[in-house]
Parts: sequence; C-alpha cells; structure tokens
Amino acid sequence: MNNIHPKINKQIDKHPPTGATQMKNILNSVLISFLVIFTFTPTILAQDSSQWHLPDRAKTRYGKGTVREIKYSPDGTMMAVASAIGIWIYDVQTTEALHLLSGHTRAVKSIDFNADGTQIVSGSVDKTVRVWDVAMGIEVNMFTGHTGTVSSVAFSPDGNTIASGSNDKTVRLWDISMGYELHTFTQHTGGITAVTFNHDGTQLASADWDNLMHLFDVNGRTHLRTFTGSQNSIISIAFSPGGTKIASGGLDKKVHLYDVASANKLHTLEGHTSHINSVAFTPNGLMVGSGSHDKTIRIWNVNSGTERMTLTENLSWVNSIAFSPDGKILASADSDGTILVWQGYTIYTARQTRTFTRHQWNWETLLFKRDGKLMAMNAVDNVIRLSEVDTNNLLRTYIGHTDDIRSIDITDDGRYLVSGSRDGTMRLWDVETGSELHTLDKFTGTIDTVVFSPDGKSVAGLVDFQDSNIVIYDVQTGVELRSIRAFALPPLGRPWTFLQAEHSHPVNTIAFSPKGDTIASCSDDETVRLWDVNTGKHLRVMLGHTDDVTHVSFSPDGRVLLSSSRDKTIRLWDVETGTEIHQFSGSSEGTRSVTFSPDGNTIVTGEDDSTIRFWNYHSGKLLHTFIGHRGTVTGLEFSPDGQTLASGSADGTVLIWDTTNLIPSNTLVSLSPVSMVSPEVGEPLTLFLNITGGQNIAGYQAKVHYDTTALRYANSANGNYLPENAFFSQPVVDVNNVQLASVAYGQEVDGDGTLASITFEVIAVKNSTVRLSHVLLTNSTGTGETPQTAFAEITEPPIRPEDVNEDGVVDVSDLLFVAMNFGTHGTHAADVNADGEVNVIDLALVAAAIGSDDSAAPALSNIHPDDMPTRATVQTWLNRARQRNLSDPTFQRGITVLEQLLASLTPTETSLLSNYPNPFNPETWIPYQLSAPADVRITIYASDGTLVRQLDLGYQPIGIYHHRSSAAYWDGKNATGEAVASGVYFYTLKAGDFSATRKMLIRK
Repeated sequence: MNNIHPKINKQIDKHPPTGATQMKNILNSVLISFLVIFTFTPTILAQDSSQWHLPDRAKTRYGKGTVREIKYSPDGTMMAVASAIGIWIYDVQTTEALHLLSGHTRAVKSIDFNADGTQIVSGSVDKTVRVWDVAMGIEVNMFTGHTGTVSSVAFSPDGNTIASGSNDKTVRLWDISMGYELHTFTQHTGGITAVTFNHDGTQLASADWDNLMHLFDVNGRTHLRTFTGSQNSIISIAFSPGGTKIASGGLDKKVHLYDVASANKLHTLEGHTSHINSVAFTPNGLMVGSGSHDKTIRIWNVNSGTERMTLTENLSWVNSIAFSPDGKILASADSDGTILVWQGYTIYTARQTRTFTRHQWNWETLLFKRDGKLMAMNAVDNVIRLSEVDTNNLLRTYIGHTDDIRSIDITDDGRYLVSGSRDGTMRLWDVETGSELHTLDKFTGTIDTVVFSPDGKSVAGLVDFQDSNIVIYDVQTGVELRSIRAFALPPLGRPWTFLQAEHSHPVNTIAFSPKGDTIASCSDDETVRLWDVNTGKHLRVMLGHTDDVTHVSFSPDGRVLLSSSRDKTIRLWDVETGTEIHQFSGSSEGTRSVTFSPDGNTIVTGEDDSTIRFWNYHSGKLLHTFIGHRGTVTGLEFSPDGQTLASGSADGTVLIWDTTNLIPSNTLVSLSPVSMVSPEVGEPLTLFLNITGGQNIAGYQAKVHYDTTALRYANSANGNYLPENAFFSQPVVDVNNVQLASVAYGQEVDGDGTLASITFEVIAVKNSTVRLSHVLLTNSTGTGETPQTAFAEITEPPIRPEDVNEDGVVDVSDLLFVAMNFGTHGTHAADVNADGEVNVIDLALVAAAIGSDDSAAPALSNIHPDDMPTRATVQTWLNRARQRNLSDPTFQRGITVLEQLLASLTPTETSLLSNYPNPFNPETWIPYQLSAPADVRITIYASDGTLVRQLDLGYQPIGIYHHRSSAAYWDGKNATGEAVASGVYFYTLKAGDFSATRKMLIRK
C-alpha cells in the first residue's frame, strides 16, 4: 500500500476492505475469518448443527460464525471454537459437533478450558465473562463489571479463578465458586489483548495495545514487573510449560522470548513479514509456534532462537494456532475459513495435512424464485453456489474467480448471473448451465459491487483501486458501454476538498434506479450522488449526512432514494430534486445496510448493533426488530414476494427470515412507562404491556427483550384487558428475553388496556432498552394480526452528592471511599458538603443517605469481601462522629446508620464455619466469627486423631473472619511441610472458652 495516497491509507485503516461496500439486493458480508472443522464437503448446508439455536422467525442459518480462537481440551478429545454466534464444541475423533454454547449477545473473542476439561470460560464483545458446563452445554455463571469488550480470558490451573482482560484497560480476577470479582489490576494504559496464567497459577501475565506486557502476583495481588522491547502493540502471549519463559507476538512482526524471573529478553525471533496473531509453546517447551498475517506458521527453537520450520499451506492470514496436549497435532484457524491440521507433527516434518470443514460463510447472497421454489445464490471461497432454501440442497457451482468474490447479482428472469471479485474481474454466467459467458476485462483493483439494470440488458460494476470507477457493459456482447469516474485520487500534497460533480472520497456502493436510467452512489465523503447511465454525466448531489454513507437503495417506483450512514441516521431523498424528504434514527451504533420491501411500504435496516429493524415508510415508525445476529448486519435481500428476508452479517452467517404477517395493523402494543429512571441495584422494576385500539382481541403473544447486564427477569402476570378467566401461559425465559402469552377462549375484547405486567430485578444501574418483538394478536377463531409496537427506555438516575463513587447506589462502598480520602483538601468527590476537606462529617452525610428505615442495617451484600470494613474501623468512624457532637438531624441520622453498621459486623455468638473449598486440593480456607475478643487457635487432626497441624492466629478482636483475606488458611501440609494424603480430616477452633470441631475432605 506504499504507493497509495496517504488519505486513502487513512480511509483503508478506518474502513478496511472487508465488506465495507454493499449494493441493492446484495448481502455484502464482511470478509473475515472462517472456521473449517473436519473433512470439507459441499453438503455442509445439510448439517443439523448449523441450525442449532436459530433465532425466532429465522428459517435457516448458513454458516456457524466467524472464528477468533481455537483450543484443545486438556485430554485432546475435544476442540472448542470461539465463534461469533457462540462456542462450538467438537469431538476430535468423530468430527461431530457436540454443543453450541449460546448466550453471549455479541461475538465471542476468547475461550479457555479448565484443567479437567469440564468447564469453558468465554469473553465477548458484550462485555461479559461466562462459564459453561461442557458436558451439559449450559451456562453456569456470568461475571459483569468490564466496561469494554472482553478480549481475553484464562482459567487458573486449579480452576478456582478466572482472569479476564478488556478494552477498558483492566485485568480482573474472578472467584468461580463464590461468584464475585476478586481484584482489578489497573496498571495498563492501553486496551488488554491477552491474559495467561503460568503453570501453577501463582503468576498472571497480560499484554496491551501500548506495546507492554505486565506480570502480576496472583495471591498477593501485586505488580511484579514489566516486559519491554516490543516495538508495537502485542496481540498474543504464552507461558512456557514450566513457567520460566514467556513469548509475545504482535504488530512488530517479531516473536519476543523473555526470562520470566528477570524480565530479560532471551531472543527476538524474526522472519514473519506481517503482524503475528497467535503464539503457542509445544507441550515439551522446546519449541514455540507463531501464526501470522503473512499466511505462514513458523516454528522456532526456544533455546537457540533459530527458525526450525515454516508452514506455508495456509491460504490466508492465520488467526489462531493450537498444539494438541500430546504435541502430535498442530491446528491453525485461517481468516479464509479454514482450520488446517497437521497430524503426526514433529519438529522437522508436518505430515498428513487435513483441511477441516467450513465454519463461517463469507457470502454475497441473492434470493429468487424458480419453479415456485425459493433459491439462494451465494459466493464463498472464490466459488458461487446455487442451493434450494427449504432443503439446503446444493444444485450448482460456478467456478472461475481466483480471489474473494465481493458481489453478485442475477437478472430478474433468472437467466444471467454476474460476479465481481478481488481478482479484478467481472464475470457473466449462464445460471442454468453454470458456464461462463464473458470475462469483462481485467482491472487493477477490486470489483466491489456489481448490479444488473432492471431490464437485464446491461450490468454495472464499481471498480476500486486508487480511484473509484463505475463501468457499464452490454450483457449480450460483453462490450464496455461506458465508464464513469466517480472519484479520483487527488495528487500528493493537494488537499481533499468538496467537488460539485464528483466524490471526494472512495465510493462504497452503487445502485440502479428501477427504470435503469440512473445510478446512485454513496461515499465516505458524506454524500449521495446520481449519475446519468446513458451519458455518464453527474446529475445531482444529496447533502445532509454528517459521516460516511454506507448504503443506498431506490424505492420500487424509483421516486425516492434511501441512504444509511455512520451518523446513525436513515434518510429519504427526492430523486427528482435531490432534497431530503425525511430522516429517522437507526441504532446508537449506526446503520450499515438498507432496503425497501417489494411493495415499497416498509423500510428494513441492518444495524451495527446486530439488529434488523422494520420501519413504516410513510410514518417513520419502528414496527419490528429482529434479533439474532451477533455482528453488524451488512446486507439485506427480500424474496420477490416479500415473504422471506435474507440478512448477511459480520458474524459470518446468513439468516433466512420468515417475514409473513409483519404488515402492522393500527393497533399499538407498547411498554409503559416509555421512559423511567432505573431503581437501585436489588430493587424491582415493573413495566406494563399495554394495548391501544384493540379490536376483537382474544389472545396475544409477545417477546420482551432486555439487557441482561442491567436487569434480571423476576415474574410476570396477566393484566386487566382480557377477562379474569383468561389462561396466562407459563412465561418462557430465554437468555435475554421472556415470552408472554395469554388467551381468553371464545371471548373477544376491544379498546385499550393492560395485557400483562413484567417485573425485573435491577442488577446494574445503567441506560438500557426493553424491546418488544414477535407480537401477535389473535381473535376467537385464532386468526392473527401484527400490531405496531413501542419500546421502553431505562435511564440512569442523576448522581447524588452522597454517591461519591458514582456507581448509582449510596451504600457502604461510598463510606469506604470517604474514609480512604480522609484529610484530602480542595475539590474532591468525597467532600460531600463541599467545605474543602474530606472528614467525618462527609462520612456521616453519606451514612445518613443510606436507606430510610431506622430499623434496618446497611446492606453489605454488594460489598466485595476484600473491601469490607472491619468492626474496629467502623467503631473508629463512630467515635469520630460522636466527638463532633453536631445536632443537625441529618448528621444524627448518619450516626444511627453507623451504629447499625457496627451492629451488623458484631456477631452475636462465636462460631466455626465450614471450610471452602471442600473437598479441596491443595489448599483451603477456614472461616469463623468471634462475639468476644480471644486468642484463636485452629488445630487439624487426621481421622485417627493424630495431630497434623496447629494454626496459632493470635489475639483477634470481635469480628467476622469469613473471606480469604481474613479466614484461617491451611496449605494442606503438616508441621514439617509435607503435603498430607487424601482423606477425611477434622479441624477444631479454640477461642477463649469456645471450642468447636468440623470435618473436611482432601481429594487428590
């Protein structure tokens, strides 16, 4: 790219050539990594596993999602694949898909097995960390707290702790058994790209986009050292099996090997010609492998730093590599959709190379009808395939392109097919025979968009290299009719300026008008332009968008042009005058693709937030939202009768949707209130499902979608609209939605009212949206109609002065924040009364704002155990406050709350609690609590009464000693330092006159 104008380089960096251009009636998928698992066969479409967890209203899914990472299970019998639509688990020997772990609402970025292979942890663009049971295929835990994409996750070797790294620049530790966050490391200054534990779990390494790698002490929660030397962002890191060395690879194209103890660099391994995406050690630690954007895998000798082998079978850049646990197999995941497996792998040779099946589909897709059957034409792996939608049967292939196919189109009569490719050619095909009719020139550049004129006599292509040219050909002869220069690269040094008759930035896509006499184009220059097909002249420019225009589509009558933009608006333009008719807002992340329904009454938009939205063309009202993709929706295509919609997405799948019965009636079903301030964490939030203008209603069904990071479903009930004897179906709760339904047999109702109520528990105070989908109203005969719908917005409450840590709740954590800043002068969040000093008065004001019931102690449930104030600390706060002796009622209320808090931290009796974990190996914690100060001793005995270990904890004050930071700790060793054997043991707490004994189990 060195010979390209700097401005073009900037645009390419901003919008890489991975599906950034679309066209009318084309699903222009982003060209990203594909997974292939097990021997390739064209009948992959018939595999049932690809249809697992289909979203509602989706009839068929093509593809299993883009792939970010692959991992072998510890015993080597399974392979896990981090996919955009979930985590796929495969049996390595039988090639059978065992499970699709589905629950993340956006693409999965990283996965890891625990040591015994029974669980998988995953991190996602949806900002959550989730834990899955491999055998059952179900989610068993979810951790929230990150504020950005979770880019990397790792299990500790003992399986008790998870580490996660995020774009929010933090590394977090999570306790699996207790279900909460243990610690947050904040030393990074850039987004986290990788995290990994060493062999015994005592150390954690993490890397970021700021070229640095950090090492942390896991038990002590301290930063140990920083590894420097990388000249660009680090993408992947790996510990050697013994934990003495660590490797990193990234944008500087080099593998860096370090000594962990000293942070000294041992070797810099050079040879790759592009950035490195993945590094991994062989199980014996003698070699390290690296997978690169240069389409190679290189194997290096760890001790000598020399390259031992280069594997060049990969046809596209390598996203991930993994060695099997026995070191005999090397697997790699490519961006072109292939996983290559080298069996019988050794240092010197790579034998029995296998190509596994395609996992993701990199499609340009068309829908059309032939002989009454719905057909799909799609392009993947340089080949175009024709298949029948209902049966998934592959009917024909069209072979000839030598690089990725970017766009396809078919004539209305179904006779001719055109395709455009990165190989610089446009090719015309006979649909029936599969034969190539014409190769339309060989261009320098990529054919980003191809489209037939409505009469099928000519075809246009958008050619992008340094300029953007629209070329038009005669279909019968293959002769070029016209070339339109839509954008020309300005000379070096000349500024980019607005041009009246030409785009000033590269063109994204083009579309023919229904009459075929006009072509519309859109560009990153924020404009839409119209061109005369016969003369090639520029007709007019549409101005109004404030960011890149991503897609254009004509209405069926050709009078209106529709455009979408990254400015988050969808705009309608008068074709004749070029003036804006109307605009409405898409998703908060932007709109990528747009189209009209065949009857012109409905607009459909593909959103960057992965949703598909249906809008009333005349009113601009949102009618329906389809939820199912896990990435940007890059293309949309209706069947000719409008009853089927195909959508292509950056998640690597194409979904075929049933769009029957989507034309709305005048009845409105909405959520009420339409906007409300979120209650505090733990409080209920109730919404009402209301109906307006109902006619002959005997039943309803509706799906209510909610943000699982903000709300947890609690319960629902029938409303007052249907008769009291109406049957209310048991709500069906899915991952992020609940389906409600009710029916009054033989009875019909008109007018307005409440269909149902639904109550959630607030788990995080944040902005979120509760949406409706699949709403259907039925009469007494069962005939259904689709109403208009409206959603509800949940907003964050304004920050109260007493909420000093600004988490939306005034609680004990705010007390801790004030106490930590005692003595601070000047402007500070903890200075509640703004007197210029943080002191006990501020503490009392915060305490006064906690709760409203004088009989209730402050809640401690949402306070992390590491942060829990001790009884002595609270007693000190209380003494300081009493010394102030202020008569202000608010201040006195604060003293009362502190007294309640002190009481809640004062046990009424001394007790010994069950150790955790139990069974354990090799360590455990023994919790207890004291109602009076005492010398504390814990004695551990074998089952035969033999003394094993004595833990003298010394004099301890009144208090609760439950968490690992305060409970007694036993490392599973006797007094001489030897690890004890498996079996039953007893432990006794002696505290003053109190004595109690419990049983524990060591299992190895």
